[in-house]
Amino acid sequence: MRKQYMFRAKKMLADGIPGEWVHGSNLWSGQLERPHTTMINNTPVVGDTLGQYSNMNDSNGKEIYEGDLLLFEIQGQAFVREVVFAEGCFCAIPLNYGKGICAKEWGLFNNPFKGKVVGNVHDNPNFLGKEV
Repeated sequence: MRKQYMFRAKKMLADGIPGEWVHGSNLWSGQLERPHTTMINNTPVVGDTLGQYSNMNDSNGKEIYEGDLLLFEIQGQAFVREVVFAEGCFCAIPLNYGKGICAKEWGLFNNPFKGKVVGNVHDNPNFLGKEV
């Protein structure tokens, strides 16, 4: 299977306010008339909301991106994890654990349990700091 380089981010509205999600493979970041601009498919986006597609889908077939929140249900217990890219792989880490750390057992490709996307850190900040 060939790797797809896909991204998503919130569209930048007036005064840098985040709008709806923009998806695409044409990512550009650099200097324009503003101090710094990131664009997906020629649409200015809020850089802090940028996430790359992991090339994996959840248990319902939905694409999994950086910043997504995955719900895992294992032996009657529910766990919500944040998807991050760290140490060369996509991982589902405990909420507020630390973005630069990815333990081997949290890697999405090594995980036999398929999680379900239940939101993302940008649209659902109320999840952060909580475990389900």
